[in-house]
Amino acid sequence: MSDPQEPEIRPRRLPNLPIEVAPLRARQFRPPKSLHAPAIAISTLHAGQLLSGMGTWMQIIEQGWFAHQLSQSELILGIVGFSSAVPALIITPWAGAAVDSIRGAN
Repeated sequence: MSDPQEPEIRPRRLPNLPIEVAPLRARQFRPPKSLHAPAIAISTLHAGQLLSGMGTWMQIIEQGWFAHQLSQSELILGIVGFSSAVPALIITPWAGAAVDSIRGAN
């Protein structure tokens, strides 16, 4: 049935597949299922990101509400909102330069 000089291909070729087409099978390689990310891990990641984002939004709103309740001042409310953004405003330019220098090195 099979030629002794012909290397064995796993999974076996279809009987009607000519030998000239055999190299095309290399392009049809699929990694084993063990290398695929499990669907449960991806859905868990998305659920965790959703909950984390909701918690962050609740914290920002609560901080502003609490500052306004204590001070009854819109100025304090603005200062609390601005101070929560200061770390991102300070770090972002240097982080962007660092990422650009890392990408440029490759």
